[in-house]
Amino acid sequence: MSTITEFLAEQKRLTAGATTGPWAHHETVHADNYVTAGGGILSGTHVCGPTYERANAAFIAAARSSVPRMIAALEAVMALHPNTSGECHTCSNEWGPLAWPCPTIRAIEAALIGGEG
Repeated sequence: MSTITEFLAEQKRLTAGATTGPWAHHETVHADNYVTAGGGILSGTHVCGPTYERANAAFIAAARSSVPRMIAALEAVMALHPNTSGECHTCSNEWGPLAWPCPTIRAIEAALIGGEG
């Protein structure tokens, strides 16, 4: 679990270092005048950046709010599955508590840092 804890601690550190949210994505529209080869002027507007850049910006802006909430959710789940003398008393079967790390903690570890899950 120390690896999961370290991962979440790093995410909290990154979140704390960012400006407060919520963030928003706004497209920039430019009005431009272009001089043509013949010396004429064309006017027009365009949105900066291709579609994938706008999608990336929207994702990054949403992460400012969603990452702290996901960290809190994972910490809440992990708190329900503590290591109690090598066992998880939340995860059990007819023979008693399961060995720790339990399937829940292993699944979190696999999703966050790799592993067998």
